[in-house]
Amino acid sequence: MGKRGVASFLFLAMILLATPRLWALDEWALESSGAPLLVPPFKREVFAGEVFRAGLVQGQALKLTFDGGNRGGVVLAIPVKDKTALAEKEVLKSGVPAVMVYSAGEADGVAVRVFTGAGSLTGELEPMDEKTVSEGETAEFAMAPGIEAIGRFINVSDFRSSVTYEFFSGQTSVSRDAARSRTITLDFRGSSKDKRWECEGDKMVVKVHRGKMIVKAGQPFIENPAAAKK
Repeated sequence: MGKRGVASFLFLAMILLATPRLWALDEWALESSGAPLLVPPFKREVFAGEVFRAGLVQGQALKLTFDGGNRGGVVLAIPVKDKTALAEKEVLKSGVPAVMVYSAGEADGVAVRVFTGAGSLTGELEPMDEKTVSEGETAEFAMAPGIEAIGRFINVSDFRSSVTYEFFSGQTSVSRDAARSRTITLDFRGSSKDKRWECEGDKMVVKVHRGKMIVKAGQPFIENPAAAKK
């Protein structure tokens, strides 16, 4: 391979590495746009082979729980946008819930398939603060100290966006890491990143240095520090 060929290969590799990761959708998930829409909160009796689309609500986290009773069973869930999966499928076993923190601004909903078994599928909502923050702006998110916090950052700019987060107790910063370690950079529209922290302060402050982001952060479905560590 000559120098020109090597240069072309490296250029292509750089493009592939910079492109947001996409997951191929199973056929059932592609067809879920025409499936019955489950608007949370909901509880529905479901059976193996059925496909649904669970709705997302802005400023809320969605918890999906499948109860197959003694028969058990498995439910698959994939957040989707048009014909694109936003993440790998989640496997819900009977009695083990999954908390979805995706924004209604980035996803059309969650494609759900009852893979095996039968029982009840429940969708619960709990508030999770969600704000769109533009370049140069800051936003605050209230937190409870000592409890795990979840944050989701979504680039809604056509170009690269970057944001720094910092935890405070009152007006005093309690973040121990350097700002560089607390900076998230997302290269393309729709690219995203999730973070989890053991919260030490009573609020998180984010500042967008470039571009524009949806920031969704909070402590949904976590009642106490002991629950956060399970």
